[in-house]
Amino acid sequence: MKNPDPPASIPAPTAEDKPFQIGEELTVYEAAMVYAGRHPYPHMFGPYDDGNKSERYRTLLKVGLSKASSESQHAQLSWDVFRELEKRIEKGEIQPPKPVYDLTGKLDPFRTMIQTSDLARLAKDRTEQPEFLRHLLLPADKPQARTAKPGSEYERRATDHVKELLRKNPDMGREEARKHCAKLYSKLTKTGFERRVWKDARDALGLGRATSPGRPRNRVD
Repeated sequence: MKNPDPPASIPAPTAEDKPFQIGEELTVYEAAMVYAGRHPYPHMFGPYDDGNKSERYRTLLKVGLSKASSESQHAQLSWDVFRELEKRIEKGEIQPPKPVYDLTGKLDPFRTMIQTSDLARLAKDRTEQPEFLRHLLLPADKPQARTAKPGSEYERRATDHVKELLRKNPDMGREEARKHCAKLYSKLTKTGFERRVWKDARDALGLGRATSPGRPRNRVD
């Protein structure tokens, strides 16, 4: 049976929204949001055609950063990628096909377009596999080829990611953490996660072993 085509759009967050189609070109802002699996233009934060759209986009990038939950990881990721893309453009590592500048001569990341392939290249450099970019990261000739077992560096980055999840929410269960981790580290096996990544992340934070895959039970004094 043929596998379904990989996702080429960010799902609509509400019934009032439409899926965001991932084309061959994206603005720097859209690219950062897509990388973290976030819809760039949720209806509830609109409209997006007024004079304050740049500030609105910047606010959307940061939504969730202050929350003590796993949601902040997606916000942090999109913000980090946004800044990294800006730096790569400044260094000439990314050549925007459609650069746009504001009145001060500074590059406008909310209107400047980059190739989606540049975003995929960033993911490879970070050894990550964002959920909605995997169709660009798989070999074109053998999309179902068996991939090599992740190395120690791959698991180390996955462990760091889980540590950040647990810092925000020490009560997060193992299965919930694994699902969040899989969005960026899809090559990580369940065994590798449970035996090394999950254990090492908890040990590093002094949390010890979790008694169950889910949330810890409430104590009864």
